[in-house]
Amino acid sequence: ETLTTNVDAQLDRTETVGERVADRVAEFGGSWRFIRLFALVVGANGEDSSATGVNGNQAHESVTNSGAAYVFVRSGTIWTQQAYLKASNTGPDNFGLSVAISGDTLVVGAHREDSSATGVNGNQADDGAGDSGAAYVFVRSGTTWTQQAYLKASNTNADDLFGNCVAIFGDTIVVGARDEDSSATGVNGNQADEGATDSGAAYVFVRSGATWSQRAYVKPTVELMAGLPSVVLGFIAGLWLAPAVERVDLHQPPRGHEPQ
Repeated sequence: ETLTTNVDAQLDRTETVGERVADRVAEFGGSWRFIRLFALVVGANGEDSSATGVNGNQAHESVTNSGAAYVFVRSGTIWTQQAYLKASNTGPDNFGLSVAISGDTLVVGAHREDSSATGVNGNQADDGAGDSGAAYVFVRSGTTWTQQAYLKASNTNADDLFGNCVAIFGDTIVVGARDEDSSATGVNGNQADEGATDSGAAYVFVRSGATWSQRAYVKPTVELMAGLPSVVLGFIAGLWLAPAVERVDLHQPPRGHEPQ
């Protein structure tokens, strides 16, 4: 249903997906996703406006590399822009490095976002964790887009780059954090044990009604994979984990993140 690609790499060259974008100043088209050829979302993580939210003032270029995403729709053979998307807490965060769309829902990653919030809809104004990263969920009603959720890792830490890759399938979102550091393996392991620097992780979020919650914390299950950056893990998760997520027992919270 959803086709995912990147202007810097073909899908059969997974080692380059996301990596080349993360290592350069991305321009318009650095990431793009389309679904059934009727809706297209394009990320521009080097865009500089200070606007926030949907369809703000894009002419005021005062926040370098804040980033943006653009939604285009097709009627017949004619494409038009439907929305200009910015983070709700715009900063020099590379919003738009990664994008994905499924139906009337899209997700945008901002891997340089700095808040120390955890989970869903936390305090995005507390910039206490530089480059921890975030992801933003937008939904469409008719032709109007609004932000539905602000996603952070359950174990937010500086320099984890949560949001460097994203995927969506229906009511399930997977977000990669390329430089997350825990030595856990498998699903919902101990995320508090930071013994594997830059090993990476992926986070699965699910939606019930209009409410998002984290369902799983995913790490490589083979020791050899522990050194892989999560741009690869997240890419794999985006292609295969999201559609199959209900086949896995994800109902227990990750250790180190038990509900209070």
